[in-house]
Amino acid sequence: MGRRVCLSIGVGILSPVPGDAVSFAPLEGAALAAEALGEWARAAGYGEDNVVVVTDAPGDGPVTPARVQAAVDQLFAAGREPVDHLLLSYCGHGLAGPEINSAFWLFSDAIERRYRVNVDGFVAELLRFGIGRITLVSDACREGPPTFDLLRYEARRAIDGKGAGVRSPLFDRLSACQDGKRAYMVGDQASALPGKCIFSGVVVDVLWGREAEALDEGSLTTSGLGLAARERATQRAADYGLELYPHCMVDPKPLVLFEKARPPAGDPRLQEWPTAASASALGAELPAVARSDVRKTFERIVDDEEFRARLLGFSFAKGSPHFSGGAGFRGLPGDAKPVVEDLLKLEGIGEAGAGSEKAATVRRLEGKAVAHARRQSAADLRASASTAARWRPENGGRSANLRVHGFEVISAWSELAVRRLDKVPGAESFSATVERSRGNQMLFETEDHFVVPAVAFPKLTQVVLREPGGGFAIGYGEGSMPSTLRSAFDAIASLISGELAPRDVDRLATQLRSGKHADPFLGVVCAYLYRAIADFDNIRRMAWFYRSRNQPVPYDIVLLGEMTVRGGEGGPLLVDIPGVPERRPFTPDLPEFTTTRTRAATGIVGGFCPWLAAGWDYVADPRAEWRPLVEGLAAYASEVARGGITVLPAAIGKELARRWRLREW
Repeated sequence: MGRRVCLSIGVGILSPVPGDAVSFAPLEGAALAAEALGEWARAAGYGEDNVVVVTDAPGDGPVTPARVQAAVDQLFAAGREPVDHLLLSYCGHGLAGPEINSAFWLFSDAIERRYRVNVDGFVAELLRFGIGRITLVSDACREGPPTFDLLRYEARRAIDGKGAGVRSPLFDRLSACQDGKRAYMVGDQASALPGKCIFSGVVVDVLWGREAEALDEGSLTTSGLGLAARERATQRAADYGLELYPHCMVDPKPLVLFEKARPPAGDPRLQEWPTAASASALGAELPAVARSDVRKTFERIVDDEEFRARLLGFSFAKGSPHFSGGAGFRGLPGDAKPVVEDLLKLEGIGEAGAGSEKAATVRRLEGKAVAHARRQSAADLRASASTAARWRPENGGRSANLRVHGFEVISAWSELAVRRLDKVPGAESFSATVERSRGNQMLFETEDHFVVPAVAFPKLTQVVLREPGGGFAIGYGEGSMPSTLRSAFDAIASLISGELAPRDVDRLATQLRSGKHADPFLGVVCAYLYRAIADFDNIRRMAWFYRSRNQPVPYDIVLLGEMTVRGGEGGPLLVDIPGVPERRPFTPDLPEFTTTRTRAATGIVGGFCPWLAAGWDYVADPRAEWRPLVEGLAAYASEVARGGITVLPAAIGKELARRWRLREW
């Protein structure tokens, strides 16, 4: 039997950049939460040498990639026993990605050095040590939604696994990081005690057996931990007037964390929870305000652009991709009224420190606006897909490889021979000579000077839609407009709205296959969902599935699958697809291609850049084995708005067309 190890990280203070407007309130509870989890691991019998806690507590210094790398090197030093189970914990500042539960951590020097830690990339590096199971507890406290500036920071893995290739572990993901909420730390105004982080505080309570409903006859499993952490954290947050909805997914095969006969030894002496009457989010006590003022202010924010800019700033919400393309401000949902109330309270405070609290509240309101716009964009997309379904090109039909709706193509580039077919107002169809041995990359420019990548597939029609709110979406199908194409657009609509989560991967996988083809876009979406639960085997199964049907392997599947890539320099990119073992299905009626054993194979990469904008968070800091896949892309990553499919500024699209030696048509 191998070892159980614990790596617990706590970051409470971010080093600012002089003169930079991005600032974060200190989270003094982060280091305490990280220490408490490490103390539990020692009490649970992990052993002193198998527990490392890295925090920025006084005297410890800042948390940097170098310090975390040293901790990893200590836990996984050469010659030590293999690791059966890693308890990996982070408590501190972070930000959520626009979709699929992606999250990023901010180490102490992240703002100063303009980077963010890609959690999925961090986990992938650890898996190079052959870990059997990872239980991830990610409590990324935040004051508001991710600003576009932060999403422009370079996404890094932060550590080097220095081990063998990645293989899929059993994986439990307990994560609290979402848009538009207050920081998840509460303090006690009646005492000088440091703040207490809600999600990690609940997790520690459960681990120490303080939440009886999590125990099964006195024992605690990962299943009990996940269920109790999700439900109890939501309740705790509500006690303090906050909203917190963690994502807690655990592997169907439970792990016993402690048995009734051998509970954690000792008294943790944990910091007590503040009483609801004396608690405050980040310690700010706010005076009362009249309800009529809230209603009037809410209406003016929605209807009066000048007033909105004066109160909230000229850049309010404009960093979101859902406000690009001329869509503008799309309103506020009804549940934003309490945030407007908080804002009005802060407007009346003349005390020092109210300015930073107001900035945090504005970011909360921005999160509400962005979430509202995402839901509207998803509704617009579904309506556009329905409209596109009614158009039947006269000679498009079976011969069209590409159709566009809702915009006009003013220029385009391709490595293929392409000709225009039908054109009506707001819709066009094209025919491309598809080669099975190539990546089949195309780029086309819209009338408002965005460049959208497309990839042609044999015997499939790709449809690109522009919805009224300004966003884009892609889908594939056989023939003119099959039901499978509707499934693809429904998936991207769910992605845009934020409704799509790793729990949906089995449902999408059952829709993936269409006739003799695997829907390329649904395959890409599934790859991101599989990556969120560290299921590399199924990403590689999908790659083999496309290869076995003589289709290119979509770029993002290769990017997320931690596979070796070769070629380039004018020739096709090739991916070496590892074989994967058969797995026992935990969900009935799953398609065979999600469970079957597959052999090693070599495939052609479909496209030269990520299809989904989230993929640009993986192009920097590549490992040597897949460097050819992302060669030269990192320089453009900060210019790609996250959310939905990849959409490039015209200048970058044209530059990439030259770099990839595409011909204009």
